[in-house]
Amino acid sequence: MTWFMRALIAMTCFVPMFVTIRIMSKFYATKPEVSLALWGIGVALGVTGWLIFVGRSVELAPTPPRLVVLAMGVVIGTLGNVMLFQSVNMAPNPGMAAAVVNTNAVATFLVMPLLALLLPKVFERGSFSWTQLFYVLLVTAGTVGLALKG
Repeated sequence: MTWFMRALIAMTCFVPMFVTIRIMSKFYATKPEVSLALWGIGVALGVTGWLIFVGRSVELAPTPPRLVVLAMGVVIGTLGNVMLFQSVNMAPNPGMAAAVVNTNAVATFLVMPLLALLLPKVFERGSFSWTQLFYVLLVTAGTVGLALKG
């Protein structure tokens, strides 16, 4: 399966999450942070089960680099996701907040070629073309424009 198909599947899987935040808040007095915690527990259990199923559970063993990723998740992941879930709940349409958050695609697209130049042993791929940048900016501008201007 290509990276693009995987990205489309991922996008489809996140839609119910964004819709559920509003439903849980409005009808079940559940704060976005609680929905996030429940979603996160579900994801952690699901991914752990997936790794066990495909015979890769040994990769969960703690090593210094994996503990760094865990710490980043605790600090950066928590802040980013709490802000995301709160903004999705507050926005006039949950897709608006998701659109703004997903503009991170531009920053990621721009930083990857730079990282590939600076750290080629770590980041071997840093694909960049002006055409690719144009399309990333076009999609981002369209999405944000729709979200913010309606």
